[in-house]
Amino acid sequence: MPKVAYSEAEKAQVREALLTKGLELLAKQGIQHTTVEQIYKAVGISRTFFYSFFPTKESLIIEALYLQQPRVLVYAQKLMDAPSLSWREAVTQFLYACCYGEKMGS
Repeated sequence: MPKVAYSEAEKAQVREALLTKGLELLAKQGIQHTTVEQIYKAVGISRTFFYSFFPTKESLIIEALYLQQPRVLVYAQKLMDAPSLSWREAVTQFLYACCYGEKMGS
């Protein structure tokens, strides 16, 4: 039976776990192939409880990207500086990595 009441500390831990697992799955699978169900099941909570933290998948993605902003900028700069890539190719590779994950983006 699912837990009914969580302390504020437990809620903070669950939120952190959602962001951590969300980032992990987004990096591997990309935005397109990562589902809310995959994230909340991996953390061990219900769909309803997930939505008490993030009203949409996009809201989790935005927060995750905000937390990863330094890494995202370094990756984007690395692509832009690559002599083998045109500006258009670098942007395309960056967007594919975001949408489809590390396998499609690399």
